[in-house]
Amino acid sequence: MNTASAMEDTPMSHPQGGPITESQDAVLHGAEGFTAGPEDSDDEPVDGFHVVFTFTLGPISPERHSVQAGLFDEAFLVACNIGRFHPNQDVDSSLDLLFRLGSDLGDGITQAQFGEIFQQCASCHNLIFVNKSHTHRCDAPALLTEVPRFDLTAALNSSACIENPGLSLPAARQLLTRCSLCERICRRDSITYHDCLE
Repeated sequence: MNTASAMEDTPMSHPQGGPITESQDAVLHGAEGFTAGPEDSDDEPVDGFHVVFTFTLGPISPERHSVQAGLFDEAFLVACNIGRFHPNQDVDSSLDLLFRLGSDLGDGITQAQFGEIFQQCASCHNLIFVNKSHTHRCDAPALLTEVPRFDLTAALNSSACIENPGLSLPAARQLLTRCSLCERICRRDSITYHDCLE
């Protein structure tokens, strides 16, 4: 069935009574006064062509708009599993924790903090700094972790690195270790300078 002809054959009535004219029908469907040439317009055409768009809101048909707004209540927010924080407690940013991990001095980071700042690629299993996961590419050249004075923080957070391979698990084991007393994670080459909290 031709929708256009069916609409023409179906008489419509105005909300205030009486038949609906073609221009009123356009208003009810969200567009009024569309003209595509000088012969359709009373206004002066510009360069021989005139287009007018006028949009007005008409009554919403329940058949056409059956989508309803869902609840945005406490139960919904709980289901989102949004984390909580206490404003009176100091919270280290991901970048702060990465600097503490890559520092030659300091107390390192906890296992929970390590889990906060790294994500693991489901494909290549490399560890990616959480702020740079959008730049990760599995086939990017590997980080040169064996060079002297390798800068872990710069390598994992560099803005110059457009395609970040992340840290392979063997490289992570080579670079990082855990303190046997406080169990914090720090650089292997700076374990003797580690400020142990025990």
